[in-house]
Amino acid sequence: MGLLLGTAGKFDESLQWFTTAIGPAAAQHNVGMLKLKRGDMIGGREHLRSAAARDPSLEHTQAVLSSLPERPMLR
Repeated sequence: MGLLLGTAGKFDESLQWFTTAIGPAAAQHNVGMLKLKRGDMIGGREHLRSAAARDPSLEHTQAVLSSLPERPMLR
């Protein structure tokens, strides 16, 4: 359900569902990835940073963050 809501752009609701299902850090990661997929580099980065702060052991989150450009390119 979190994935469906996030894909529809309902990120607050998506975050709530993901948090209930998989916990807050993984939920932040998932919403961050959904935002990146939609082209929202700033929002995606914010959620990924929140995920990393909540759980530094999330290696995939760290890898994605390190692969993002420092300054998002304008469309």
